[in-house]
Amino acid sequence: MKTKRPGPRYADIWLPAVVAGLLAIGLSIWGATHQGSDGEAGPSPSAGAPPSPTQSSSATPTEPSGSPSVEPVADARTRLREALARWQQADTGAFTQTSVIPGIGKLTLEGVYRLSTRSSEVTQVFTGEDDEAVEIRFLGSQGDTYLNSPDWERALRPCWMRIDARTLSESTGISIVNGAGSLPANVVALSRARALRADQSDPEVVVGTVRLVDVAPLFGSRLVNALRDATLDVPVPAEFRLVDGEIVGWRVSGRSMAAVLGSEEALAEPDGVLLAAVASYDAVIEYDELGAAVPDVRPPAPGLRMTPAQARSGAGCPAAQ
Repeated sequence: MKTKRPGPRYADIWLPAVVAGLLAIGLSIWGATHQGSDGEAGPSPSAGAPPSPTQSSSATPTEPSGSPSVEPVADARTRLREALARWQQADTGAFTQTSVIPGIGKLTLEGVYRLSTRSSEVTQVFTGEDDEAVEIRFLGSQGDTYLNSPDWERALRPCWMRIDARTLSESTGISIVNGAGSLPANVVALSRARALRADQSDPEVVVGTVRLVDVAPLFGSRLVNALRDATLDVPVPAEFRLVDGEIVGWRVSGRSMAAVLGSEEALAEPDGVLLAAVASYDAVIEYDELGAAVPDVRPPAPGLRMTPAQARSGAGCPAAQ
């Protein structure tokens, strides 16, 4: 029988959070700020206008498996564009993001978001195959993201640590970071989705692309750290599921992601181990409750905020002292 281990300190939580997908929560740092290489910026999720169906890169992605469609490309683009418009007009929603990583464990994110205020509330649970679950909670509001974990030692549990550009840079090695987003990465990536064609084998599926810069956070900080700037706008194949004209989910295959990374020489240095890890699992996102009322997410009270230094030292936030 397993014995329950004591609650981990800050260092024990911070590293797994980053490695397991911290950037996938609300720190899609490039996706929220980076301009397309052709001079056309992708639309903000709160801009209120649907994304243009025009590809932001001339690269031809490797499409997900599936039967070629007889539906005209323009029709598929229209379906996705109109679905994205309804999704943005709904403004709010809930999502579940799941990745099963062979030999490592399962990463599940559940949360709600509001596009107009760029706010979100997310719970991430990472369950290792031979370990207990580690839970991390995130609050995102107007560009700021705070994290907290019930698995921290008792003195730190009431506290929330703000994740800013410097913290991200120190944790991931990314020197070009210029801000942390407060919307989940899957939401940012979806807002810039492009359609290629319909899937003839499944009328609910539109095959398209998302930008590498937007989808990379779903595969963890190690991948984000390894990307070359010149490849950030490369399109990555994705499949979008539409039911009654509404987006109910989308997925990106790890194999397709790895194929793009390899063919575009997107990594700063060749890394076969990293490519194999990315190829071993998919990121699957499901949306629900579009337009439903969601909590008004606000930053934690000043007395509950702590810096990374306070977390490392165990001092915690003022309210815990």
